[in-house]
Amino acid sequence: MSKQYDVLVIDDEPVVLDAVARVCTAHGIAVDAAPDSQTGLHRLHTHRYRLILCDIMMPELDGFQLLERVLKETHDTPIVMITGYSTIENAVRSLSSGAIGYLPKPFTEEELVSTVHRGLNFSALLRSGNVDNDGSSRHGTCPDNYYRLGWISWATLEETGAALVGVTDVFLKTVGSVKEIRFFTPHQEIVQGTTCAHIASTTGLLHDVLGPISGKILEINTLLQSDSSVISQDPYGKGWLYRILPSDVGYELKHLTVSGERV
Repeated sequence: MSKQYDVLVIDDEPVVLDAVARVCTAHGIAVDAAPDSQTGLHRLHTHRYRLILCDIMMPELDGFQLLERVLKETHDTPIVMITGYSTIENAVRSLSSGAIGYLPKPFTEEELVSTVHRGLNFSALLRSGNVDNDGSSRHGTCPDNYYRLGWISWATLEETGAALVGVTDVFLKTVGSVKEIRFFTPHQEIVQGTTCAHIASTTGLLHDVLGPISGKILEINTLLQSDSSVISQDPYGKGWLYRILPSDVGYELKHLTVSGERV
C-alpha cells in the first residue's frame, strides 16, 4: 500500500529540502523529499500527496516541464512553484500554467507555512469537488469576463479606462476567516505577479495577494478598511481592493484566465 504524506518537495538544493522538512514537521505537516524531477515523478507514482512544492530550475526536467507532466497524469495534486530566480515572468507563467502558488527563495518560515496552509486547503477543496483544477469555483461565483491570475486575484475593466482589482473567493476560502487587510498606499504602483496586499487570517498567518495587472492605485476600498468581512461576503462586488489606472493592460490580460471561458 502506498504511503501518504501531506507534502512532496522537489528541489536539487539539500538546504531547501531540509528547511521545508524542518519547518513543516514542526507544524505537524508530513513531508517527503525528492532531489530531482525524475525522483519526484517516481514518488508520485508510488506514494500519495496532498500538495507538491517544486523548484523551477532543475537539471533534466525543469519545474515547468514537471508541472505539465503532473497536470496530464493527475488532477488532484496541486503544485506550488518555488525558485531562487524570482522574476515577474516566472510568477505569472507559473500561475497561468496551472500552478496554484508561487514562492520565491529565500522564503521566511511564515511565508512557507502560509503557502502550504493555502495549498493544503486548496487540495481539500479540489478533492471535495468545490473547485476545478484550474482554480475556478464549481459554483460559478466569479462573474463572466473577469480576468483571473490563477485562482488568486482578479481584475475587471471599467468604461473610464480604470480597473478594479480584487481577490477570488477560492483564495479567501483557503485563507480562512479574515482578520485584517493590509493595503498599499494611494498612488503606489502595483505590479502584475507581485504582492499588492496582505491578508491576515484569524489563525495568525499573513497571506500575500499577487496583483493580476499592473498600474497606479487611484482608490482604496475604504469599506474594507472599516469592515474586512465584506471581502469574504462579496469578493467580486463590494469587496474589491483597489481601483487602479492600468499601465500595460493590453499585454498583461493575455496572461490571465477569462472567467466563463475554458482555456
